[in-house]
Amino acid sequence: MNQVPSCSAIDTGFFITTSGGVKTCCSGQYDLGSIRTQSTVEIFNSKKYIDVRNALVNNQPTEYCKQCDHQESIALGSSQKTIFNQSLPSVGQRKIKQIDIRWSNLCNLACRYCNPYDSSEWAKLHSIPIESLNRSYIQSVFDTVSENLDSLEEVYLLGGEPLLQKHNETLLDLISGKQKILVVTNLSVNLEKNNVYQKLKKFQNISWSLSFENVGDKFEYVRHGANWQKFLNNIQILRDDFGTGKIDFHPVYSVWSAVALDEFYDFAHTFGDFKITWQLCNDAFQSGYDIFTHNEKIKSEAIRQIEKTNVGSSADFFSKVKDKLQTSEGVPQQNQKFLNWIAESETLLSPNKTFAELWPNLYRLLSE
Repeated sequence: MNQVPSCSAIDTGFFITTSGGVKTCCSGQYDLGSIRTQSTVEIFNSKKYIDVRNALVNNQPTEYCKQCDHQESIALGSSQKTIFNQSLPSVGQRKIKQIDIRWSNLCNLACRYCNPYDSSEWAKLHSIPIESLNRSYIQSVFDTVSENLDSLEEVYLLGGEPLLQKHNETLLDLISGKQKILVVTNLSVNLEKNNVYQKLKKFQNISWSLSFENVGDKFEYVRHGANWQKFLNNIQILRDDFGTGKIDFHPVYSVWSAVALDEFYDFAHTFGDFKITWQLCNDAFQSGYDIFTHNEKIKSEAIRQIEKTNVGSSADFFSKVKDKLQTSEGVPQQNQKFLNWIAESETLLSPNKTFAELWPNLYRLLSE
């Protein structure tokens, strides 16, 4: 197994889904095994794992890596593959360098493009039971982390909402100060009373990635359950505790943000010189919030937004996005499908202001 694969995640990543599925990164299209019923040794010696690794060693396409391949075809350098290869190169054998453990879907928000598997608020709306956090395999996960502390370089804290995951308290007690910690958070909790946040204040090698892509009323619409002023206050607390250099913005490029790009960057430029790392929307449920699936009029508005906005260091990303907007084909009847989904979501998640009120031009284009 000493050959180096085309994506280092297969050798260096350890990702656990909220249901106990094990992958090598969050973009893997299927579970390689389940921590509920298998040991990590069994999973990473299984045929599923070996077949994917062999494909990557031979630089062959594999269904497991389809999402990254798709993202790279739109904007080179925008996927997990690039992130792993740049920061966590493989040495040609399995050696855990990064962990990303999603203990549960516990979250305080119901973001409009999220789902019951990643948000307990969405699960409640669909009457899906939320599994207990006290699962039988939790100790085996901690054991795996302890056994790999010498090679472990990065610890990702995500969700649900990572600041609400009580097992992150134990995880932070296990790791040493040498690991880099990345927290991807909606930053919509009470930081002063949050136990995970208070433990994180003890670490120096930490980065905060704030998950949002709209401002003001649009922010509260897309990130249902959040409060814009509280979010702003929490950014200031972060700056006071960790410094501006430890914070970046991690927005999702979707139909909502694509046609309000100027508003987002106006805020970003005035609030601080933060790094902005865009994530392409993954419309797994095909509800229509992927801008590339819409018609020419709507994509033209997205292109206009790119051309008129000072996107700063994101210029290369948006150059590739613009090319994709100009060449991609829309999905038939997508306008009506998206409007139907908007109506359904506003029934489930009643907003302070409606989609039609907040995005009047987009609503007009969709209704034509």
